[in-house]
Amino acid sequence: MWLPPKSGRVAAEALLIAFGAFAAFWVIARACVQGMTGDEAESYELWAARTGPSHWWPAANNHVLNSLLMRIFTSVFPLCNFTVRAPAVIGAIIYIALAYWLCRSVSAEWKVRIPLFVCLVYNPFLFDYFVAGRGYGLATAFLMCAIAITAWCHRELMDGHPRPLVTATALSSICLALSFAANFSFALVDAVALLLVLLWGFRFAQTSVPAERNSLRARLLVAGIVPGLILTILIPAWTVLHWPQGQLWEGATSLTETITTVVQACLYQLNPHVGNPLVLAPFRKVRHILLPAACILALFQAVLVFVHRARLREIRTRWVAAFGAITAGVLGLSLLAHWLALQFLHLLLPRHRTAIFLVPLWTLAVGIMASIRLPSRVSRVFRGGLIVTLCLLSGYFLLCLRLTPFKEWDYQADLKKVYEVVAYYNHTRGVRDVEVAWWYHAAMNYYRLLSGHETLNEFSSSMSHPADKQLYVLNAAFEQDFIDAHRLTIVYKGETTDVVVAVRPELLAKPVVRCYPPEP
Repeated sequence: MWLPPKSGRVAAEALLIAFGAFAAFWVIARACVQGMTGDEAESYELWAARTGPSHWWPAANNHVLNSLLMRIFTSVFPLCNFTVRAPAVIGAIIYIALAYWLCRSVSAEWKVRIPLFVCLVYNPFLFDYFVAGRGYGLATAFLMCAIAITAWCHRELMDGHPRPLVTATALSSICLALSFAANFSFALVDAVALLLVLLWGFRFAQTSVPAERNSLRARLLVAGIVPGLILTILIPAWTVLHWPQGQLWEGATSLTETITTVVQACLYQLNPHVGNPLVLAPFRKVRHILLPAACILALFQAVLVFVHRARLREIRTRWVAAFGAITAGVLGLSLLAHWLALQFLHLLLPRHRTAIFLVPLWTLAVGIMASIRLPSRVSRVFRGGLIVTLCLLSGYFLLCLRLTPFKEWDYQADLKKVYEVVAYYNHTRGVRDVEVAWWYHAAMNYYRLLSGHETLNEFSSSMSHPADKQLYVLNAAFEQDFIDAHRLTIVYKGETTDVVVAVRPELLAKPVVRCYPPEP
């Protein structure tokens, strides 16, 4: 049905808001029902649950700001999946609001706004870490917030509205310090972002009155360094200064490996419950060319924007082009900084989750290129192809929407059910001593604490399992020899993973008797 232009704009705006509201709802829903993973459980147990101030302790698993907020939420509110993940959910809400503002700012066209918003928010790689109780979601949100605050201020200044650039720079500095405090793997990208925020401010200072130029630059430099430095001293500085050797062992040895792991995570995985086979089939055929096509088209469009930069008459278009240059600059220079750190300091490159910052920066840069209209027939072809590619990517990401599990911890997807089996044997056979393979140990102990209705001892775990335990939670793919050697009986197999619950045959011979009366 044809809609008048005004009605079309209203419908497109409503659709954009609906996508944002549903994303927020889905994040909260996943945070509540998604099974707890070992890394999340270990973060809670080591850095939030202990009586001392363990959230300052230097360790790779300790994402200081996330641990601090996790301690606050689980101390004030009852322990549950949501309170453990509340900091990540806060990061998700901030990011969704930012994505909404960014999409409305860089383009007035719904055909750009909507697919760009979906690609920014519904990417399955990003979505996982806006739910998982780790610091990656918070760090990503604060990084993008810093860039967005500076971009907003420059847009207002270019439109002729007086805005406090120094204050905006100070706020960006605070956001970048919070990003670093949330996750130390963001150190280099945060530093690069701060550098480009300052350079953008210095470039504006060049247009000011000569007598005020040096003063403005000095105030911008102070605003960019001092607030973030103070916040860093208050939150993560002690942890950084006491950092032990040997913690930074996870990483890539080439940029190809970094990019490959990011691409794999972004394209994981079409959900057959969301789309039927007829819908999923064409996306499976084109999935491998979508990201390379977007890169190539955006690169050609960027070259044309540079060539035609003198013909960009509209103030808003010049601002969008500058914003795109800053975003692409943060992306490219952060990769260069990591590569140089590998060459000279032997610091491994980011990969998988530690490279997550690449995703929103790349997506935003591509979306900005798709939003710029140029007086060129070639540009119209590239821009049209880029918009189509963004639409296909957004469709792909929506078809990846899932309630469970996390890609990074999919091998732990059945642990909630496993704990129910262990609890059953505690209630009916008096089992108390349970050995749990290290893959599952932290998450299983979390469920034991969360339940509080069993008389289980704290679960033990070792590389060579003791032979005197009553019940074992093991990985059948790697520990079948132990199961066979001790003639254990498997009483539960994971529905989607290799986890098994194995017991001694004599335990099954015991009569089923409740070990204590149920609660009323």
